[in-house]
Amino acid sequence: MYSNSFYPLRRIVSKTVPIKDIRQKPSTGAKLIYQSETAEALNYKSLTRYIRSLNELSAQQYYRDFLPEFGGQIVPGNGMDQLPATNSFSPFASGDPLLSICGKTDTTDDLTLSRKLSAKYLITIDNDAFFNEYGRKPLIGGICFKGFPYAAFGLNDNGENASNFGLPREVRITCINIPGRDYEARFTDFLDEEITSVDQQITSHSGFHYVCCDPTFATHIILELSDFPYFTKNVSPNADIERSDENFYGLLIPYLYVFEYEKRPGMKRMYLRDFLEHEKPALLLSIEMLNGAC
Repeated sequence: MYSNSFYPLRRIVSKTVPIKDIRQKPSTGAKLIYQSETAEALNYKSLTRYIRSLNELSAQQYYRDFLPEFGGQIVPGNGMDQLPATNSFSPFASGDPLLSICGKTDTTDDLTLSRKLSAKYLITIDNDAFFNEYGRKPLIGGICFKGFPYAAFGLNDNGENASNFGLPREVRITCINIPGRDYEARFTDFLDEEITSVDQQITSHSGFHYVCCDPTFATHIILELSDFPYFTKNVSPNADIERSDENFYGLLIPYLYVFEYEKRPGMKRMYLRDFLEHEKPALLLSIEMLNGAC
């Protein structure tokens, strides 16, 4: 049956849940708590940034580090290292706080290490701030994150997009409810004190992704990111990407939200022509890239 509109019957994504500011001392926000042996061997370094609203976004030098250069003659254009603003299809308001996570390893030519790389981040939920605003504790529904659309596109031996728009191919979230206790004391009570959800994607797009969990109260979320993408920083003329001496593994997640669970009516009806008109520039760019690859 032909249909020119699309909309879900209902949705469970509600408002964002505040995250404690990582800039507080001692740090109570998202922080790196674990990395695999391979990540340690490659000297994986991570930077987690707390962003109060999208209005604070500006060009960041560490985003430019993930963009390729060709022999020092062809470099990224102006604005490509800037965190892209969300469009009207963003599920959250521009004033909502979020996290930005990026990290990179030392350079390596070994293309078989992706599945051996993983890192865990501890996110602390600011239940007090949510309660002060809404008079109740948030019921955690999961996380929402987005990739970096300007990451270079290139196929690896498995036919996957090597950079994967900066996103890991496996995301695991574990919600923990331990009010008044430290994270290290989490295993002292009940086995069902944790709720875990896993999402695996062989290849991703740069739009919004959701990892949902059973609705639960939580004080912390353990975010485990595995199977890192592969980036090329510098390519010499007439040289294969695999032979470049400036390849590395890493993560580049410009947006990461924690959202509240709430059953709500579906989004308003949107006609296909309206969607195409809004996304016309992006679609034309994708078609041009596909034609160039053929």
